[in-house]
Amino acid sequence: LRILFSTKMAHWLSFHPKRPWILTSLHNGVIQLWDYRMCTLIDKFDEHDGPVRGIDFHKQQPLFVSGGDDYKIKVWNYKLRRCLFTLLGHLDYIRTTFFHHEYPWILSASDDQTIRVWNWQSRTCVCVLTGHNHYVMCAEFHPSEDLVVSASLDQTVRVWDISGLRKKNLSPGAVESEVRGITGVDLFGTTDAVVKHVLEGHDRGVNWAAFHPTMPLIVSGADDRQVKIWRMNESKAWEVDTCRGHYNNVSCAVFHPRQELILSNSEDKSIRVWDMSKRTGVQTFRRDHDRFWVLAAHPNLNLFAAGHDGGMIVFKLERERPAYAVHGNMLYYVKDRFLRQLDFNSSKDVAVMQLRSGSKFPVFNMSYNPAENAVLLCTRPSNLENSTYDLYTIPKDADSQNPDAPEGKRSSGLTAVWVARNRFAVLDRMHSDAGVKNAVPAVGLKLNDLIQRLQLCYQLTTAGKFEEAVEKFRSVLLSVPLVVVDNKQEIAEAQQLIAICREYIVGLSMELERKKLPKDTLEEQKRICEMAAYFTHANLQPVHMILVLRTALNLFFKLKNFKTAATFARRLLELGPKPEVAQQTRKILSACEKNPSDAHQLNYDMHNPFDICAASFRPIYRGKPVEKCPLSGACYSPEFRGQICRVTTVTEIGKDVIGLRISPLQFR
Repeated sequence: LRILFSTKMAHWLSFHPKRPWILTSLHNGVIQLWDYRMCTLIDKFDEHDGPVRGIDFHKQQPLFVSGGDDYKIKVWNYKLRRCLFTLLGHLDYIRTTFFHHEYPWILSASDDQTIRVWNWQSRTCVCVLTGHNHYVMCAEFHPSEDLVVSASLDQTVRVWDISGLRKKNLSPGAVESEVRGITGVDLFGTTDAVVKHVLEGHDRGVNWAAFHPTMPLIVSGADDRQVKIWRMNESKAWEVDTCRGHYNNVSCAVFHPRQELILSNSEDKSIRVWDMSKRTGVQTFRRDHDRFWVLAAHPNLNLFAAGHDGGMIVFKLERERPAYAVHGNMLYYVKDRFLRQLDFNSSKDVAVMQLRSGSKFPVFNMSYNPAENAVLLCTRPSNLENSTYDLYTIPKDADSQNPDAPEGKRSSGLTAVWVARNRFAVLDRMHSDAGVKNAVPAVGLKLNDLIQRLQLCYQLTTAGKFEEAVEKFRSVLLSVPLVVVDNKQEIAEAQQLIAICREYIVGLSMELERKKLPKDTLEEQKRICEMAAYFTHANLQPVHMILVLRTALNLFFKLKNFKTAATFARRLLELGPKPEVAQQTRKILSACEKNPSDAHQLNYDMHNPFDICAASFRPIYRGKPVEKCPLSGACYSPEFRGQICRVTTVTEIGKDVIGLRISPLQFR
């Protein structure tokens, strides 16, 4: 198998018929929409309560349907990114949901032992199929005929004729008859759908059944560890053969849409590929710790998806592009165990050499040496440890009718390429590729990573390394927009992280600026005290606020502004400083209380709430006009509108934007 894409956690799968998308449903009730080509999560849909077991894309409309353990069927519009409506009627877990390829119908199978057909345009149940006497594990429409196949834990596979339902719904007055028939449908069932065939042969409950896309065949998988092939005609259906090899319950089995192959997966942690004509296994893929639960085939491409305990994989059975090499006007490529040569000028295509037999795996890649007229052909099986390469010298007088089969030299290696006229390099098995090639465009930055980096910023602040701390805080702040979070709590945590970084950047920048100011004149000393006082209104950690309050207390005491200094002393004592700091603070407080007055008037009113302008480091009192940074929320006086924010250094002050968007929840 060639794995193209994998994710964590998946309970059900559905390919989009045209776009490189796949829907996965999770056990926690979330439905995820992935781009398997870019390996990125496009959207999430979260309204089900409990596991979602059945999802399916509509073939033409921007819709998909889901069914869950909450007994609800939901129809979603992925363009509008919301649920359009909910269909109620089932009385137990819903196992599968499928759209009809032509009519506005949805087919659902449930643990309430019934199968229901719904009209998603009128949003009503149009038919209930009863007959199974145990959980109905799956039900699917036939790709071209008026048939439904279902599998149940009652050990049977049933084929239903729904031609009566089609005629009823296409006849005049269909809507009226549909509405009138709802009560009868719910209570007793109708003759709109009748059992055509009952297939008995499994010894335990049947988990899956599916039609062949073009032939009158059905495949089924059951808890008896067997995959059975059935054939049917107008009058009867019978068992054709059984594929044995799984050693635990078979979860799912599907026909290959374009080849005579069957794919099945099982709780034995394997996917098996069976040859329909020989009834033998031709390929097996295993996982060490994960049981497989579901298989999905792409309607148009040779792609498959499998869901397991640990997630989901999208894969191909084999490499489809032939190995090739181009030199000048010649294309060399491998086809049907022959090395062929195509002349671009004349379009002449000839076989120049027959390859040695013995390898059942196709050639993975080719490297051509024009100087020696030689090729390196690499074969890569599913187990990379068994990879080999062959060295061939192309005959000069090749006969296209009867090409020679020269003896090649074979050795082990992942890949071999020519690096000089008579030398080639081999990639050994122990090589580990851990670079850009293995990276995916998924966001690797997590909120917890930023929180850990925040702790380093705190340590730098405690150590007095303010300049370095400002840069680290800014780095954390600018990383927040790169994070993707899943819920409202994490959104709030990200916004709180931005606020913390803003407070520290503004406060530390102001402290650095204060330390640069001269202290010669009284006005300069007053300005230093003002900036120290402003810093005490920043939202800091208690250990840092103690340091800030001590600085402001000492400065105001020296300036003989005893009343304000006493306020700083009381705030400092409330934070519970070390005993020696508390003792010194009480002495200063006692001295201030003996003369509770301020010798100098400052631009500082502790009782009037204010924000600090991050550019001028002056207060903007409540009620005054203010401009803000759209990312950090830093405040500025109106004259700084349109300038670059001093906190982020990348955003425009006062710019009108939609705000931080780091979760799909914020787009709904």
